[in-house]
Amino acid sequence: MRNLKKIAAIVLAATLCLGVSATTFAAGPSQTDVEEPADIYVGATDKNGNDLTGSLTITPEDKMDPAVKEAIQKELTQKVVEDIIAASGITGLPDNKKFDYIGMMDAELENAPDGGITLVFTLTDSAALKEGDVVCVLHQKHDGTWEARKAVVGKDGFTATFDELSPFVVLKVTDAGDVKVEKDGEEVARYSGTTGEPVKAKTSPQTGE
Repeated sequence: MRNLKKIAAIVLAATLCLGVSATTFAAGPSQTDVEEPADIYVGATDKNGNDLTGSLTITPEDKMDPAVKEAIQKELTQKVVEDIIAASGITGLPDNKKFDYIGMMDAELENAPDGGITLVFTLTDSAALKEGDVVCVLHQKHDGTWEARKAVVGKDGFTATFDELSPFVVLKVTDAGDVKVEKDGEEVARYSGTTGEPVKAKTSPQTGE
């Protein structure tokens, strides 16, 4: 994964060792010190919720064409990622956002249905993603351009709907640190670096401050 270091400014190294199953990519040891491998199962449904998994082919990152993977990694600079997210109409992300890299895959579906394909990412037990996390799924369309979808991870996983299937990159929006507002050297307000919502500053167990 030497080339991933080149985009470390975009996607902090939470790299997963991807499984060989056609419908699974699995988490291995990373900076989050995953003790046990954890799977993310990928399925698909049509707009009516009918299962399309039988027609879905998933190529995990370690089985993708190396040239394709390298080209994607070189293309997705910080500026490009931010432009893709903005052009896709995604809002509600903090200005000081950063991303953790979750994984890359290629997907194909025979006879894509009208109304789009909903990819269903089902978590079994992952230290890389947990309920409440915000993810952005970047998708390279057949014409080479990119689009993105935002999702909030639920108890079992998350979904993202597209009109076609091809390479995907999953990024987790991570906490870039609380934003502090100070007046005369004292903190008067604090906001979450991830959600932008006000948060209460933690008090010292010794001083209460």
